[in-house]
Amino acid sequence: MLLLSVFLFTVKTKNKLPNRVFGIYLLVIAFDLIGFFTNKTLDYPYLHILKVSSSLLQLPLFYLYVLSACYSNFKIKKTHILHFLLFLAIFYITNFSKQSLVLYEIVGELQYIIYIVAVFIVLKKYKTVFLENYSNANNTMYKWLFQITVHIHL
Repeated sequence: MLLLSVFLFTVKTKNKLPNRVFGIYLLVIAFDLIGFFTNKTLDYPYLHILKVSSSLLQLPLFYLYVLSACYSNFKIKKTHILHFLLFLAIFYITNFSKQSLVLYEIVGELQYIIYIVAVFIVLKKYKTVFLENYSNANNTMYKWLFQITVHIHL
């Protein structure tokens, strides 16, 4: 994931925003998965809380990636920071008590449902607009985004 992220940040292409958002998405996943390889984050409570709560960044980043990949005129705006407020809230209130862990699990499940539905809505709209504008077109981008959404997130 780290090598692919570096590639996405450095490759010369017209799709810079989607590549960068996907690269950040991969870095967040890599940071979240670091627990499979080492438990050293447990030695640093704030780092461990950051690692655990970073999973709440994954779906907002994936959603923004899908938007940026589908629409060439997509730009990151200040309002998009709202997608990351849940991560910040959970990061600041998590103390690994039983109540905060239950809250984290509930919030994570709700976030998952909301963002997966939102991604499929974006993909459906994109496919509709694409098919209205191009006849007999090979819609590779839609297929890629649909497959990655289904295989990774479902």
